[in-house]
Amino acid sequence: EQFGTHTVGQVAARYQLLPNTSIYSNWGTAFRAPNLNELYVNYYGNPTLKPEESESFEIGLDQNLPFGFTTGLSLYSNTVKNLIDYNDKNGYIIDNVSKAKFEGVESYLHWQHDQLFAKLSHNYVKATNEETHQELARRPRQSFTLTAGVQNPIYGISTSLHSKSAPKDDSNVAGYASIDLNAYWNVNPNIKLFTNIDNVGDVQYATASYGNGLFYMNGGRLASFGVTLKY
Repeated sequence: EQFGTHTVGQVAARYQLLPNTSIYSNWGTAFRAPNLNELYVNYYGNPTLKPEESESFEIGLDQNLPFGFTTGLSLYSNTVKNLIDYNDKNGYIIDNVSKAKFEGVESYLHWQHDQLFAKLSHNYVKATNEETHQELARRPRQSFTLTAGVQNPIYGISTSLHSKSAPKDDSNVAGYASIDLNAYWNVNPNIKLFTNIDNVGDVQYATASYGNGLFYMNGGRLASFGVTLKY
């Protein structure tokens, strides 16, 4: 209620250029109000925060290849007004960045054969404060994900290797890599069991600098198990 209402929209189009080649484009706007944590969390919160408003544009290409391979490449640009971010120059208090821009490239290579699949994806993004012309803190430029597994209507299991580069700031936060595991089993049409294990190797890495050689660390391994019932 504090930030009223806001209308957003998106337009997308795809054109089949060749039998195995298609191109596409997306344009859209978005709106995000600050959450309670950003507004009122002890010491870091900022009750004067303004909501984010953004406009994004993307163009891309998807290509089918022989032997079950598919690949794609896309370019995107996202301009954000009043980006909600930590202000490392002001005691790490959450603040608005008047104007920020995210420019990047995404690519992937996917393979599928019967129940087996694998996908390698890469994302490069440069996040810039348009006022100071400096890169935003805590935002790695490079990220890679390699996922492989088997899936069918009865069961599925997959593992993913994630890696991120070090951010381009002076925080001395290093890049890292971790492995996740996901699995499911449809016992019958009404019962599905599933599990997710994040950071299987319990890799310890810093997520942000607290200053004076101190860092916020990740939460370590996280495992969850569940059941879905349909009736």
